[in-house]
Amino acid sequence: MAKRKTTPKKKATKKATKNPARTPAPKKRLDPTQVHKEEFLAALVEYGNVTETCRDIGWDRGEAYRARAADPEFSKLWKTALEMGLDALEDEAKRRAYSGTIRRVTVAGEAATVREYSDTLLIFLLKSYRPAIFRERYEVKNTVEVENPIPQGGNGWYQAITEKMAERQN
Repeated sequence: MAKRKTTPKKKATKKATKNPARTPAPKKRLDPTQVHKEEFLAALVEYGNVTETCRDIGWDRGEAYRARAADPEFSKLWKTALEMGLDALEDEAKRRAYSGTIRRVTVAGEAATVREYSDTLLIFLLKSYRPAIFRERYEVKNTVEVENPIPQGGNGWYQAITEKMAERQN
């Protein structure tokens, strides 16, 4: 195995000089204009997801959240757009559960199509719309019987415990 040649490190000088050609320009923070906000809201309706929306329109997520915090009207519209996006997602889940999706398959060397339905999506839809009937239920019953409850107040509790312990030892 060949040894790698190492070069001795240069001693750091007190003042490091930066090469301006190699220094990246600082990122410009765009002030979210009304156009940016409208574009963001339209994409949010389409995607129903803030990360995907920001990626699509080229907006930093942090800037989006800062704009929402600074503008109460934008915050309300954001919430409405997100709800609309989630409604579209729910509609697509219903379509896949009820109507299914068409998948291409090969059967005995022949190309064919098969309509597949999503039982999982159907289960989730039923659980969300009829939770009283389709939710997962767990019933836990816990009963405790107390023969001689410990008296409240004063030092009576100590006496009751010591008497109970003495009875168990005999």
